[in-house]
Amino acid sequence: GDDAAALFGNLRVPASLFAGASAGAAFAMPIGASESFRHGLVKRVYAVLMMGSLASQILAVVVATLAMGSITTSRNTKAASLAEYLHDNLDLEWSTARLHFLSGILLFVVGSGLRAWVSIACPVIALASLGIISSTTLLAFAFISKVEVGAGGGIFKLAKNYLKLFMGQARKSPLFAMAFMCSAITCMYIAYQSPNIIGQTMANAPM
Repeated sequence: GDDAAALFGNLRVPASLFAGASAGAAFAMPIGASESFRHGLVKRVYAVLMMGSLASQILAVVVATLAMGSITTSRNTKAASLAEYLHDNLDLEWSTARLHFLSGILLFVVGSGLRAWVSIACPVIALASLGIISSTTLLAFAFISKVEVGAGGGIFKLAKNYLKLFMGQARKSPLFAMAFMCSAITCMYIAYQSPNIIGQTMANAPM
């Protein structure tokens, strides 16, 4: 039990820090009425990335905190290993906390790279900054994949397992079902409105 709580604690602390950073950065690039197409489009993508990062890290903090409380009050400590204990008692919570923590970090890093690309006046330094962030993102993704493969899967298997567990819970809980529907509708809305966003950005760009 203590080892499982420590694992969730290892996620909760950095997730809290990234949530605070994402909240402060989400509104750091206001969208102007007249700006270049590149700046306008990057600012819109940046806002979505940072809000996604903030939402992911908040969810990781909430789930990790609740899981730690559940572990403290649980009497089921007869599992042969830590992995078995997590699988039998906190499979959804562990998958949710890990996936949203890792995806939140990736969204934050990509958003930071885009912000550096359009905020730095010198084009050479701006591209260099984008390259630095891109290489860091790829390296972070490589380490995440390596760790997840070592844990018996991979980052895509983690996402697949999370979706499977989440859908199973949604069939039993109306709140989980509502959360899934809201998330799906939001993603479809963003995809549907993407051409309009691009068109509006082009229309606002100075000739």
